Amino acid sequence: MRLYRKYPEVPDRWYLILFLLMMALSIVVCEAWDTRLPWWGFLVTQLIPFIFTLPIGIVQAITNVQIGVLIVNVGLYQVLMSSLSLWLDTCSLADLLQT
Repeated sequence: MRLYRKYPEVPDRWYLILFLLMMALSIVVCEAWDTRLPWWGFLVTQLIPFIFTLPIGIVQAITNVQIGVLIVNVGLYQVLMSSLSLWLDTCSLADLLQT
């Protein structure tokens, strides 16, 4: 613990700058390459864990059962992108049932 006192704490703005830079670069990648993911779809993928972390954590803390969010994520992507064939190509039912 004494070793930590010798070094100054990293300012919070460094984390904010790094976060904003990575978000911007990710959106640029989504738009520049053919990823079939629009920029708003990327923002939704970042919003899903933010929303589900607390409820899943509460359920796991109370019941000691971890809930998988894969089916919710894939289903939400299917609804947002309105492409059932893409969902069936990327995820098989057997893979979803194994998790």
